[in-house]
Amino acid sequence: MKKFCVLVFIWSFSIGVLLAEVPAIDAIYNPLIKTVQFYPKLGTTISPPIIQLFSNDELILEFDELSGEANSYYFKIIHCNADWTVSNLRSIQFVRDFNETFIQDRQFSISTKTEFTHYSCFMPPMLVSG
Repeated sequence: MKKFCVLVFIWSFSIGVLLAEVPAIDAIYNPLIKTVQFYPKLGTTISPPIIQLFSNDELILEFDELSGEANSYYFKIIHCNADWTVSNLRSIQFVRDFNETFIQDRQFSISTKTEFTHYSCFMPPMLVSG
């Protein structure tokens, strides 16, 4: 059974982070981003982000930004080898759709001590495992 997991980078055009400057490691690059969760739609938030290739399963990416503003966030999927080095595949070889997705779903906090904005989105379908 082929399974895949992806390394996802989130960046904000409002702070001008360029993909070339982001190393391929599991980290949060913006200090205002908290509570990043990446899990299967049919699982729980603590389930590993692994689904069967070509299934109807979906992966969900969620995070909070500690501000009361609605910033524009995009994500891009980077295909990695088994040792987490970036592979030589082009986006068109592993992502079925365009590989730069705007995160549209956002919710603002209500009656909280700290204002935050919650963002969530589904990952696009994959063509190969990685």
